[in-house]
Amino acid sequence: MRKSNLAIKEALDVLDPIMVDPKHCSLEHENNDVRVFRVKIEPKGKMAMHDHSDSVAVFLTDVLARFIYPDGNSDVFTAKAGDAKYMPSGRMAPENLTDNPIELIITELKI
Repeated sequence: MRKSNLAIKEALDVLDPIMVDPKHCSLEHENNDVRVFRVKIEPKGKMAMHDHSDSVAVFLTDVLARFIYPDGNSDVFTAKAGDAKYMPSGRMAPENLTDNPIELIITELKI
């Protein structure tokens, strides 16, 4: 089955976090159903703008971050170490607002 030109363009427009920001993201596991990667952001660090599909994040450290969106708007996000949260798909550039590194595991759903 051939992909339409629109489907190919959409696939090429995706900013994969592991590809665009390998400094902060590393692949842990991938199969046909999920992709699991680790995110580490240094104190006051900022990730590159990237996309992610619907996912579940498990926070290994406390988090105080700003999610910056392509239109320039932003939201402040908090989580405690041990929290697990659903993260809807979207494009963003997270920024660590603390003086401590943050670390989390993200499981993206492919189904």
